[in-house]
This record gives sequence, C-alpha cells and structure tokens, in this order.
Amino acid sequence: MQAIGYRCHPGIAMGWLSSERPARHWIRSAGMVQDININVAAIVEASREQAIGLKEITQAVNTIDQGTQRNAAMVEESNAASHSLASEAEALFCWVVFG
Repeated sequence: MQAIGYRCHPGIAMGWLSSERPARHWIRSAGMVQDININVAAIVEASREQAIGLKEITQAVNTIDQGTQRNAAMVEESNAASHSLASEAEALFCWVVFG
C-alpha cells in the first residue's frame, strides 16, 4: 500500500510532507495577518492624530473668526463715530464763523 501511495505522490508516503506544507502556509498567513493588524493599528493612530490636529485647527480658525468679527464691529463703530464727529465739527465751524 505504501508503494502505491508513493507512486501517486511522494508526499503521501511521507505523511509529514502533506501535513507540513499547510502548516507552513498557515504560519505564513498568520504572519501576514499580524502585519496587516500592525498596519491597520498605525492607520488608526494616524487618523486619531489627524482628527486631533483638525480639531485644533478648527478651534484656531473659530478664534480668528471671532476676532475678525469683533474688529469689524469696532470698525463700524469707529466709522459711525467719525461721521458724528465730522457733523459736530461742521456745526461748530458754522457757529464760530457765522455766530
């Protein structure tokens, strides 16, 4: 019986050969899965860091936007005050000149 198995495939006569190859493939596959897990973990960590960075950027932009809005409001107030002062200066000039 062994001779028949050997003629069909040499590995059949030596049972270790037929069971060793799949084991090597599983070990190699497990190593690949571990590599993939490491890469996925690195991607997850990089994504977390990017999310934190984007949150900080968003907060900074919001702070700048608030400052810009305050500055715009102050410019409007200054513009209104300068128009008011110009009107008062014109009235004062007319009062001084024409009494």
